[in-house]
Amino acid sequence: MKPRQSKQESRPATAPVKGAETTMTFGSVTVKVIRPSAVVVQQNIKDGQAALMRAKTALVKPGVKITRSKGKPLYFGSSERPDVIIREVDGIRTVGKFVSGRFRALKDTTQPQAVKKVLKPTDKAAKRP
Repeated sequence: MKPRQSKQESRPATAPVKGAETTMTFGSVTVKVIRPSAVVVQQNIKDGQAALMRAKTALVKPGVKITRSKGKPLYFGSSERPDVIIREVDGIRTVGKFVSGRFRALKDTTQPQAVKKVLKPTDKAAKRP
């Protein structure tokens, strides 16, 4: 097996080489960059505003549409117990946690939002006056 050669960092041919060099820090990472010209900054602002206008209709529409189908779980947080996750499958809610990437039901599922009775057709008929 041949030893892997390290690639030298290189700039694309279209990258601007003129401009003042500055450093930027993101957390524990500091990088040196060439400050873009005022023309480039203005063009990026125009491009960003155009993209925002295209996305505006989707952004102002409230909520998220989730299509649900039989047998597909929906996971959400508990307002009463922020340390647990609620899984709802076919109208049945289960309180649990994710352990090693898998949902594990807790033995204590006495939280009110975790209990949801699924009415059977006979139950509905029995409740009618």
